[in-house]
Amino acid sequence: MQEPIATLFSSQSIELKKTIHEAEAGDDDVMVSFTNFQFTPKEEDIPNELIINFDHEISKLHKVAREHHELFVKQVSEMKVALKLQVNELRTLMAKEVKKLDNNYNLMHKKVDLITNATTLLIEYTTSFNKEYSKDHKVKTEKEDKSSNKEDLVQILNLVLWQPTNSPHSMNFLQGGDIVVGVGSSKGSGEDT
Repeated sequence: MQEPIATLFSSQSIELKKTIHEAEAGDDDVMVSFTNFQFTPKEEDIPNELIINFDHEISKLHKVAREHHELFVKQVSEMKVALKLQVNELRTLMAKEVKKLDNNYNLMHKKVDLITNATTLLIEYTTSFNKEYSKDHKVKTEKEDKSSNKEDLVQILNLVLWQPTNSPHSMNFLQGGDIVVGVGSSKGSGEDT
């Protein structure tokens, strides 16, 4: 079976010959051979219109490729500018956030220092107050004890001094530690018991 293949140039002729080997029974066994392949282009055989059309198509493709390249370069440069702007905005935003974080850290650090100092002062004040209060309370208690003892002694002394020396008297201890000196008669400052 031979079929001619149409070519771009008129002086070219290709004939394709297929031979199927019947000895082997496989569908994949097809042998293709080219016969009468003759291609000898000469300038006088190629029509001028075909060359002009070919050159024109090549120039159009070249222009389209150049335009696409220029558009691509323009888009890349625009994207580059846009990316630079976004990167600068991001850097500015990040710098502001870092500054805010630093300010917040410093403010919190100052607050913690203030609270620590106030707590330390409060503890020192409370400790010193407790020491002073306990000293004052101890001294006051001792003074009260001494003064109450002195007052009791003064009362006893006054009672004794008001009594005649030859009269019988008795001492009674009441609840609360008060001493009452009693005399046989109703005279004097003491109570009779």
